[in-house]
Amino acid sequence: MIPMSKIWDRLGAIQVKQCNGISTPCPRCGGALVEPMGANARSKHVLILICRICEYEEATSSVPKPIEHWHFVDGMIEESRRDSEYQPGAGGCRT
Repeated sequence: MIPMSKIWDRLGAIQVKQCNGISTPCPRCGGALVEPMGANARSKHVLILICRICEYEEATSSVPKPIEHWHFVDGMIEESRRDSEYQPGAGGCRT
């Protein structure tokens, strides 16, 4: 389980990129955002840009998708899994 503080930190880093005009995948679904960044939608629940498909889903859903189920968190879980499986010295170069 990824601590919520780390999730919010990562979301903040994505927001900074978006504010600087750097293209990111949609943090909610992983889909493509369009250029220029200002042409994308703003999430109703978090101050961040999302794709138009996610905007529609947020607009028509009565229950928000929990932030811990957003696409970018899946990437954090995968990174955490890789880090926990890493064993220094295992499979490295031998002299």
